[in-house]
This record gives sequence, structure tokens and C-alpha cells, in this order.
Amino acid sequence: MARPSFLCDHDLNEAIYDGVRRQEPVIEITKVRELGLQEASDPEVLEYAAQHGLIVVSHDANTMTAHAYDRITQGEKMPGLFVVQQKSPIGPVVNNLVLIWSATDLEVTVGAGGAGKTFNIQLSTLNVQLLVVPVLVGMTDARLTFK
Repeated sequence: MARPSFLCDHDLNEAIYDGVRRQEPVIEITKVRELGLQEASDPEVLEYAAQHGLIVVSHDANTMTAHAYDRITQGEKMPGLFVVQQKSPIGPVVNNLVLIWSATDLEVTVGAGGAGKTFNIQLSTLNVQLLVVPVLVGMTDARLTFK
């Protein structure tokens, strides 16, 4: 699987995007504003991301995750959603996004059954944490592997 590509939701702190670009300019990371989607609804942003194989990065833990859940339960394509806590320090968030991109190919293996389960994967760098939530709903087991 190829390295992940990211789509920054309109609510994501600009300093995160800028920091990722400064640290690793070749990462495919795009802001919805760059695509003319700044007024797009969450479902429209997720649809665009699905069509282009992008993982959405957002601060929106409420409506964005709800719409991602809806896509999954309806059997629609959902490449991923990383939810960053609003109060997370910017440096570690940037470092973790670059780490996810540079050190790994992201592969998610999901088992069958168990509707309504959400799996949260937490990464840590120097004891500062970025909550990463690939929205994996309705599974009994999930494995996130980094190669």
C-alpha cells in the first residue's frame, strides 16, 4: 500500500499544515480551501477524500466522525479520518503526521461483525500524545500495522 495522503479539513489549525509542509515538503497534504471546498459540508469533504484516496485530518470529533460512521455503515468508501484534539500541542501533532507518512505504509486489516465499535489508536512521541482515530466502525477486531 502506498504512503498515506492527507486532506486537512477547514477547521484544522493552519499551523499543523504549515509544519508538515516545512518538515517534509513531499508529503501529499492538501487543505480543503486549496480545492475550493471551504464551504463544503462534512459529507462532501469525506466524499472528495474517498474519491481521491485521502485521509481526512480534522479537529471535528463530533459531526465529522458521525458522517464517517454513516459512510462506513452504508458501505461507502472511507480511506480514513484522523481526529486531532483541539488542545494538542502543534509540534507533536506535526511530528506524528510526518512519522505516519515517512516511516510507514498504512495498512488496516479489519475483521467481521460487532456493529458499533470504534477503535482508537494512540501514538506517542516523547510522552506527548496525538490522538489518531481511523474510523473503524462495526468490527470485532482491527489491526493497524506499520511497515
